[in-house]
Amino acid sequence: MEPPIRSKPRLSLTWKALVLLTLLLAVTYSYLGYLGYNSLKQQNERERQQQMGRFGTALDALLERAGDELARLAASVSTVTSTRQLQPRDLDELSSSAGVLSALTRIDYYTPDGTKLASWTSTGTDSTPTDAPRLLQQVHRRHQPLAVLNCEAECALHAYVPTFDRDGREITMIVGQLLSDQLLAFRRLTGVDVALLEQAGSA
Repeated sequence: MEPPIRSKPRLSLTWKALVLLTLLLAVTYSYLGYLGYNSLKQQNERERQQQMGRFGTALDALLERAGDELARLAASVSTVTSTRQLQPRDLDELSSSAGVLSALTRIDYYTPDGTKLASWTSTGTDSTPTDAPRLLQQVHRRHQPLAVLNCEAECALHAYVPTFDRDGREITMIVGQLLSDQLLAFRRLTGVDVALLEQAGSA
């Protein structure tokens, strides 16, 4: 007599449905988690870009205000200075005086055609900015002050200012101030640190 054939145990339809439902839930929750992560990531990126935009606007405003202050300072200094026999030692004495002048890194006097009358730098070396001739021409042509960043030797804010000296002679001044002074003010204003980067060899 042959032994009875045993059938293999099979999962009931209920168990199959439960397994299938569990897999579907796992896939659904994983997909929802992925969507949530991407949404949060995009939101954080938008907020970061908006914050950097606000920081950039605040820094631009701070530098613009600093440039205006340098221009006013140059105009004030020029009205009490005669450039007919101006010597570098005169500028040295002027820059070492108490007050805001002591924060300057350079004071240059030029004629309208770009001839240098006198120059003083905090380093003691006569290092004319590379782009000075072009900017002097631009300022003389437009008769408006111009503020630019220059990092050739050290990062500084330079103001090119068309003005008149004590004798009524038309001149152009370049006054400079270290950019670190403005970055410290920006840090106090926003509570963040700032780094300015430029490509090697650029002005």
